[in-house]
Parts: sequence; structure tokens; C-alpha cells
Amino acid sequence: MKKIGLKLGKKWDFTVDPCSGTPAWVGTTSDKDVAVNITCGACNTTYCHIIGVVLKGQDLNGSLPAEFSILIFLEVIDLSRNYLNGTIPAAWASLPLTTLALFGNRITGRIPNELGNIITLQYITFGKST
Repeated sequence: MKKIGLKLGKKWDFTVDPCSGTPAWVGTTSDKDVAVNITCGACNTTYCHIIGVVLKGQDLNGSLPAEFSILIFLEVIDLSRNYLNGTIPAAWASLPLTTLALFGNRITGRIPNELGNIITLQYITFGKST
């Protein structure tokens, strides 16, 4: 998450566990177009894995982080309504994604063919990307 945060310009508090549910990692707002949420699951007695990253309407700049592929239990990526640019990393196809939401960004290029191999994918949206 540190590499992802740096790439997105997000200043997370890593003195707090991302799975703790504290305000450093989960934001509350009445605006449905703005959200910060790190969801954890696949827990055992020692640790939990990040299974969802929602960063909607955070004014994020830069390219889409290929580093999400390191989070091997990641099911949800929602980076909608930001200013992210570039291409969708083909490495994301290795994830068990159910949701991929990237609309309202500046995504360019082709959709990687590899995304078609994600058998768990149920929802995908790129609308209003360039």
C-alpha cells in the first residue's frame, strides 16, 4: 500500500493498520461520488488481506498503479472520478477482481486482453474516460 499511496499522491498513516477501520483508512461522507475505503478480509489468526480499495473523487493524479497486482486477494478497485491517466495495467488481470471502476478519469489506450481472463469479474466501467 505504501507504493500505491506514493504513486497516487495519497498520504496514508502507516502507523495505523489499514484493516483497522480507522478514519485514516475509511472516510465517511454523504456524497456518493466521494469515498475512501480500504476493505479487508481473507483473515486468519495472524493477519488480514486487503480485498477492496475505493478511492472515489479524491482528485488523484498520475498513472494507474500496476502495484495493485501485489495485493493478491484484491477483489475491488474503484478509482472513479479522479484525474488518473495512462493505460490499464495488464498485471491487474492476475487479481481475483469482481469490480473494476475507473470512469471519470483520463484513461487512454487499449483495454488489455488479459482482463478478459478474469473469471470473477462482475462489474467493469470505464465511462467518460478519454
